[in-house]
Amino acid sequence: LPPPPLDPAAVVAAARALPGPRICVVGGRTGVGKTKVILALRELGAHAIDLEGLANHRGSAFGWVGDGGLGQPSTEHFQNVLALKWHQIAAAAGGSGNGSGGDYCSGWLFLEDEDDHIGACNLPPDVYAALRCAPLVVRIVLSEAERIQQLMNDYARGNAESPAWLEAMVRSVGKLQKRLGAERVRVIHEALHIGEYEQVARLLLDYYDGLYDKHIKNAGGTGGGSGTRAGLVVDLDPG
Repeated sequence: LPPPPLDPAAVVAAARALPGPRICVVGGRTGVGKTKVILALRELGAHAIDLEGLANHRGSAFGWVGDGGLGQPSTEHFQNVLALKWHQIAAAAGGSGNGSGGDYCSGWLFLEDEDDHIGACNLPPDVYAALRCAPLVVRIVLSEAERIQQLMNDYARGNAESPAWLEAMVRSVGKLQKRLGAERVRVIHEALHIGEYEQVARLLLDYYDGLYDKHIKNAGGTGGGSGTRAGLVVDLDPG
């Protein structure tokens, strides 16, 4: 039998009871460099967890790029490592973080804005709920041109010479046909085969931007939820 559906109120309560400092979600459209911000914050000594690094996946249909050919860990392994890191941070923060005293205000834990899964790795329901009801979401804002350049650096540079990369990109685009439409997929495939990677990025951003704009605002996330996200969403333009 399938498991019973989760009680949303119970999941949110569990999220708020998670130990550790308050959560600040690092958000923004595809290509703004969210993971780089998480890693930079960690280098500066802030509490930060690179969820995509733990899952060895970038979170989109193209998240396999840069995985070193190692694939993803099992969901169980991913969640175990995440739990260990989370409780290490909770211990370093010096309290249970239950919202009933100074311990909860001892600092921030920075996490990237994710869906309820990263590739094949599922986030624990209480952690995903914690992302959705975080008190603060910092949305990084960059121009489309800057984001395309970032995507070129992350996904194409050093990879595009490989026939295996091209074949995998073609397959990944094909998996989006239901959402993109057959004509757009045809155009993207053609651009891939002639090396017009900036055009590929631009066409895919048209799709991902709309999806993310819904994801960041609603209570449930995933681009199809309802209601309004509980936390404050503020824009940050590094320029």
